[in-house]
Amino acid sequence: MKWYPITFMLGVFLLLLLNISPAIASSEENQDVDITGYFEGLSTPVDNWFESSEGDGWRQQGSGDDIFEYDKKSVAKAFILSLAIPGLGEYYAGSRIKPFIFFGADVLLWTGHVVYHAKGEDGEEDYRAYADDHWFREPYNIWWNSLTTEQQESYSHRLPPTNDYEYYENIGKYDQFVRGWDDYVEGGPVLTPHREHYLNLRKDANDNFDKARAFMVVAMVNHIVSGFDAALTAKAYNSKSKSEFFSDMGFRMIPKVTDDEIYPQLTLIKRF
Repeated sequence: MKWYPITFMLGVFLLLLLNISPAIASSEENQDVDITGYFEGLSTPVDNWFESSEGDGWRQQGSGDDIFEYDKKSVAKAFILSLAIPGLGEYYAGSRIKPFIFFGADVLLWTGHVVYHAKGEDGEEDYRAYADDHWFREPYNIWWNSLTTEQQESYSHRLPPTNDYEYYENIGKYDQFVRGWDDYVEGGPVLTPHREHYLNLRKDANDNFDKARAFMVVAMVNHIVSGFDAALTAKAYNSKSKSEFFSDMGFRMIPKVTDDEIYPQLTLIKRF
């Protein structure tokens, strides 16, 4: 057994020696004296800390134990867990409410990203199909080839040879391509009904893509915020655990026999 004597209890020690001196003297006269009961009476409960119950009592530490050990949470591990999956680090750190908040927000945010990105892709297919039905290269090329070199150089954009992203952007965005729309009349308004409808379709698709990106950005912020919150939660858990660990400690007077002499000893006891 490992004992922790407290030398500053000298006054108590002397008082106890005065009280038990008759018992020790009588033992020298070959009388058996049991002083265990005497010292048991010295056990003083502190806020019921020393009251033992079945399955939950005080025990003294063995020589190989460290009574100052308590469950600690890694702050770095909590941060990394929540950075990967929001709420996981909070759960590791002992929280049972915040994990649902962060993880639930993450699910909603990524769901929003997927939904609006899918809408953007559908809208992109719609405006491309509409352009393929109402914008044609031939009338535009006829007009373009009728221009002089100097006139062509005054225009900032060229028609891409393939129907790529730049192609679908140019035919709706710039007035020089208006002659490719099938409802354009020479000398008429450059914003034809077909071109206007195409621009609205394209705007709706791009708006959905923007919303999808916004959901993704907020989701990434949620990961970062959850990571730092998990680190703080783990730090708070460690501080609380340390405080609770030492609050379950107390002192008790226990008799100790050394060199055939008996004296009281103040012992630190911890409930586990």
